[in-house]
Amino acid sequence: MEDGNGFKGTGQILGVDVSQPEALTVETLTQVSEGVSDWAIGEDKLLVYSTYIPSSSQKLFRARKPNNELVSLSDVQRVWRGFDQVFIQKSNWDIERLSLDGSNHIVSTFYDNQPDLSFSWYDDRVFRSVDHLVLVTENQIIELENPEGQLKTIESGLDIITFAVASENAYYLAGFDAQSRGNLLRLNTADDTIVPLLEPGTYDIGHLDVSEENIVWFEGVRLLDSSRVLAEISNDGIVTLMDEIPFDGQVRWLKRIR
Repeated sequence: MEDGNGFKGTGQILGVDVSQPEALTVETLTQVSEGVSDWAIGEDKLLVYSTYIPSSSQKLFRARKPNNELVSLSDVQRVWRGFDQVFIQKSNWDIERLSLDGSNHIVSTFYDNQPDLSFSWYDDRVFRSVDHLVLVTENQIIELENPEGQLKTIESGLDIITFAVASENAYYLAGFDAQSRGNLLRLNTADDTIVPLLEPGTYDIGHLDVSEENIVWFEGVRLLDSSRVLAEISNDGIVTLMDEIPFDGQVRWLKRIR
């Protein structure tokens, strides 16, 4: 299943050539016995994936070159795909970008200004917008790829970010501020300005999504009466109640359908 950055699954990786839709061809990229758990592949067809060492719960990361050569990668914790290349995160929290040179050698590119990533996070904290690859920390936005070509760290204005989504020109961040109040902010990518979308402390956001037209949908608890609601915020900031959710109801997933 594609998550927007890399891919998730357990088993074997197959490559499908769709250049001729009437005659699809399939290539085996990993063996069934490897039991792949997560992976990403770059435009240069460098495939980085993890498997488990037999009789152990320890992950082993490997790189597969287009010539089928396998290379073991040491000290890797996570992998995800950027726009063209594969990113890995090491156990010392450093981030590297991997690619192949003209001689088919793996090249690692380091960031000079490594961000502080010494916190607990999950793969869904990495996402792509139109021209940004973004990592969401506990309270910051880190642009790993952007039009400027430089790693950039942006303060979110929140103490804890619980949800983050992106449109073409903004990040939308739900979480809690320094006074432990629920909040929802829009961070404009053009100038890094932050715009509050809700009065602080009025909602605790449970789920969040946004359209490319910057229409926001959220599910959350309205603190005024402890009701759980589904609401929409228009591009000009107008909040419209769409539904109230019974106390015994559950929202497991909120996603727009294109």
